Amino acid sequence: MIRFPVRRAAFALAGITLLACGVALEAGREGSARLPLLNVSVLEIAAGHDRVAERWLDDRKDPARFEKAKAESEAALRQSPYDTGALLRLAYIDRIEDGRLDRAGVEALVTSYDRVAFDPAVARWRIQFALENWEYLPVKLRQRVQEEVFAVASEPGHRWPLRIQLKNVQNPYGVMVAAFWQLRVQRMQEVASNRGAPAPQSSH
Repeated sequence: MIRFPVRRAAFALAGITLLACGVALEAGREGSARLPLLNVSVLEIAAGHDRVAERWLDDRKDPARFEKAKAESEAALRQSPYDTGALLRLAYIDRIEDGRLDRAGVEALVTSYDRVAFDPAVARWRIQFALENWEYLPVKLRQRVQEEVFAVASEPGHRWPLRIQLKNVQNPYGVMVAAFWQLRVQRMQEVASNRGAPAPQSSH
């Protein structure tokens, strides 16, 4: 089971579509991304809730802390509905509460894809989380995960880290799928490498 990236994702949780979508939604009526009378943006408020939620997850032995982390994550989503990290945190909490991904966790994961189909800030974490819980995912959600895998792999610089991550999947239900994807990504690397190799010179 992978851990939620509580430190690295503090400011990346909103995803790349927040500026285009989340801010526009929140700021439409006010004409700007600033709340009236406050010198703070809605994204900063959401990030504050995210950081508090992450602190509540520092101690995973106390179930009471999970409810507080949920509440802060939901507060972040009220400020920024496209906060992918907050949705993934809700899925993660659902998983660690009883050792399985229940309906609420699946719905949070589905919603994260519905709102931001490909989010570079959390893509690799989301892919591994999905594979570690593969047996709980409906077919359509599995397809969304696969699409994100190859969206990541379309960027040459991300292929090697992605292959390593796919190799590290431990869930028996996700291992075979991860191995297949890893081979496909490897093949993409090999094709790209062959294209860049100099053509053999003919001898006379």
